[in-house]
Amino acid sequence: MEVSSEEDLTLTSLYAGSDKRPNAIMAVFGDGSRWTYRDGLRVARRAGDALVASGVGEGDHIGVLLPEGPAAVGARLGICMVGAALVSLDAGTAGRALARALQLAHPALVISTGTFIERIRAVDGPPILDVVELFGGR
Repeated sequence: MEVSSEEDLTLTSLYAGSDKRPNAIMAVFGDGSRWTYRDGLRVARRAGDALVASGVGEGDHIGVLLPEGPAAVGARLGICMVGAALVSLDAGTAGRALARALQLAHPALVISTGTFIERIRAVDGPPILDVVELFGGR
């Protein structure tokens, strides 16, 4: 992912950018998709709302086990929107290593999708929020 500046990775700059230059490109992803500041804020709010609806609150530890891309960035922004703590899980982790990471981080839930969900279930991990649910079926 490319961002227009390092500053653009903060919620403060996301709000400021959406006010001052809503149609300016905030990020370009490896798949070629682009987000404007308006898009970034919309995604962050949608993810934050879905997390709150799932019972996530300020200070909760929330895992993210997703491949890099728009969904992972959106999940991270949503976690920040609700004041939760991000637990970034390596997409290459599985089995005992994943079980240990989940045990140490003790996330309230993990945002994931596809085969990653199966990895979490295989180690009796915490509740899972499918990224499809996070973004309202998109």
